[in-house]
Amino acid sequence: MTDWEESKAEFIEKMRKEKMTLEQILERDSDQLIFSLNERERLTRLLERNDKLLTKLQKGEFTVAIVGLEKAGKSTLGNALLKDIFLPEYTERCTYTTTRIQAGAKDSGEIIFYSQEEFKEDFQKMMRQIGYEGFADVSMDLDAFNTWWKTMEEKNPDKFARFNGTTVEDIRFILRDQKIIQKFLGEPPRIFLGVEELRSQEFRTFITGIVGYDGGVAVREGHPYAVKQVNISSTMLGDMAHIVLYDVPGFDSPTNLHKKQTEEMLQVADAIILVTNAGSSPNLVGPQLDMLCKGRDEDNVSLSEKAFVFGNRLDEAGN
Repeated sequence: MTDWEESKAEFIEKMRKEKMTLEQILERDSDQLIFSLNERERLTRLLERNDKLLTKLQKGEFTVAIVGLEKAGKSTLGNALLKDIFLPEYTERCTYTTTRIQAGAKDSGEIIFYSQEEFKEDFQKMMRQIGYEGFADVSMDLDAFNTWWKTMEEKNPDKFARFNGTTVEDIRFILRDQKIIQKFLGEPPRIFLGVEELRSQEFRTFITGIVGYDGGVAVREGHPYAVKQVNISSTMLGDMAHIVLYDVPGFDSPTNLHKKQTEEMLQVADAIILVTNAGSSPNLVGPQLDMLCKGRDEDNVSLSEKAFVFGNRLDEAGN
């Protein structure tokens, strides 16, 4: 056994003992006679973090988040690793939700949907973000929403300029296609088996929403808004058996649901690959660089310390 394996085994045993200790403390003080509610919450969070790390160590998993602006080439990098075109590559926006990629004995895909409650909560957050003061329901009439939003142009021009065309467009999409989205919320995961099913239009529709083209323009429907996570297992990742890749929505995604996913992945990933267009139109952007330079994860490690930059389209660089 190598020194690394010995250290790992010792650390796993230490974490097992810590897990037992925390569980016993919480169990014996179930009436909160010793620890306050806030203290119990802190102990519970420690137990949860201990469980996550213990599971990763026991499985030998190492998580890598692939991040960048939309259309920077994140999915292209993922496909290069998968040695196939499972992740859609378009000139339009194509990643709407987090895609988990790992080695597997078979090629397969899994689409996991939001519950009704999760989706309603996130939709209400989006509505509050743009200044809607009433109760926001996904069954709201689209014309009624458009009428209200037009009044915001005069009432709050700064907020109108900030969210018009971004978050508001997503809300319009959700209201327009609410029947399609509702059909999938709370549904059990949908499984796709084999290479052909992973290449299928149905699988890609859940990732991109693109159902066809009209005069060269993508026609989209609301399927991706119902999707919480996409899992892909590939037989082509044998050399990366212990690495779990996460292809996350772009830094500049206008959707609150997807920004939250990206932020969470930056916190929990062991390493970050920042994909950027290094060719004719370099797109490293200040706010995103600032986030990586100043941000810290849940273990207080600087995000920049675990980030690597992948320059896409380097062959197009002028200099």
